Amino acid sequence: MSLRSLPQRGRRGVGGEVSRDALSCLGLAALGVGLMQAFGNLTDAALLLVAAALVLALLALKAGLRTPSRAWWVVTTVILGLTNLLYPHLGGPFAYHVDAQVALTLGLTATAGTACVLRPGRAALAAVGAAALCLLWLMAITWNWGSDPLDVFNSVTGATGALLHGANPYSPIFSFRVPQYPWYIPGHFVYGPIVPVLAALGWLVGDVRVMSVVALAVTFAGLWLLARQGTHRLDAHRVVALAIASPFNVGMVNRSWVEIYIVAGMVMWLALRASRRPIAIVCLWVAMLVDPVTALVLLPAFIWSKRARLEMVVAAIGAALFVLPFALVTGVGQFLHDIVGFQLAMPPWHDSLTVAAFVWQTWHVALPSLLSVVVVLLAIPLLAWRGRPAHLGDVAVQAAVIFLSAFLVAKFAFFDEYYVVAAMLVTGLAGVGVAFPAGDVALPDVHELRRLLPGWGTPRPLGSPVDTPVDAPAGAGALR
Repeated sequence: MSLRSLPQRGRRGVGGEVSRDALSCLGLAALGVGLMQAFGNLTDAALLLVAAALVLALLALKAGLRTPSRAWWVVTTVILGLTNLLYPHLGGPFAYHVDAQVALTLGLTATAGTACVLRPGRAALAAVGAAALCLLWLMAITWNWGSDPLDVFNSVTGATGALLHGANPYSPIFSFRVPQYPWYIPGHFVYGPIVPVLAALGWLVGDVRVMSVVALAVTFAGLWLLARQGTHRLDAHRVVALAIASPFNVGMVNRSWVEIYIVAGMVMWLALRASRRPIAIVCLWVAMLVDPVTALVLLPAFIWSKRARLEMVVAAIGAALFVLPFALVTGVGQFLHDIVGFQLAMPPWHDSLTVAAFVWQTWHVALPSLLSVVVVLLAIPLLAWRGRPAHLGDVAVQAAVIFLSAFLVAKFAFFDEYYVVAAMLVTGLAGVGVAFPAGDVALPDVHELRRLLPGWGTPRPLGSPVDTPVDAPAGAGALR
């Protein structure tokens, strides 16, 4: 029986008549429009929209699981697609070929929107393919092949070149931009050793960003595979079309930010862990080796899933073995400083898109650097109190909430950090109804503990499904 024929009477929850997926779509649109106001820099409108995205993501966690109408997919995809029109006003590499950018953006929006209108089939796949070609061309015309003044691009290129020439990628010295005099400071490579390995093929053909495009393709494929397993299996082409239309793609590739590898690994891990577990663990291993910030994205799965915790331990052991030679050659202390300490020692950016930057610009008050840690520690019990996830989509949205909450009050957060949030929201759409693998065991549900407290109303009978919408597909219940 088709999922579309199932009863559509999901819980209203906090979101009222608006479904969980509709709230996620709204949050994604708010995030995309907000970030494109100033390419991840602070403006009042951008901060308000990002804060709205956080609220919408929180509401989505408890809203009803109705299947969203086709209009939600179309409207969200069109909004995100047209947001790419804001790139030329950002200047820099985006200030050239403006007419071509506008034409390709309109083509991207039209084809992705058409894919959302169409039913599953060859026509829909053709529209998705056409949208992908428009995106590829849009990225290419803003691409200065083989060179870029950005510190991330130069460090990734230099470290990759060193590795391919048999040298330690943590030996070269690079210049990193800072928000105060002298504006640039020297430093070693600040990312995990898997990054130059992943970028090697791109370096050989002339530009490491080639592998950023490959990572995007892997992400789109993972979203397709994940969506085909759950409630949105008939909407898998719409999920991918939405991801292709996102304004984050062009910026992430153009600036060569490494979070694109984290997202690719995370999405493929979630997509393959039920059927191709060894390959899924390899994908998780890759994500863990890119940057320590991956731990924030993994936190909800670590909290709720015994199976995920085991996979993380295996991946972490593999990551430690991979890192060990680089750490020994570099020196353990120096290696840890390069990977972790350098970023922690960076001064606050008072033009970044954070509450901390807004407070500084408004009242010249510096928020404590540990505020992000406090927010994460508060978010964990809050999410636990709201109930354990019913499917992998909830886990992804919880990851988006924690990541966004942490970086919204951090001493700096820019386009690349918020890309991870957007990607997790899209992954949340793809993962709706994807049941946890059989035999998985979660932590106890806080909702069951509420029966011990007076004044919380009539509890559910023990043993009944927890937080499972009545219109959820079979097998999509809460963790057991």
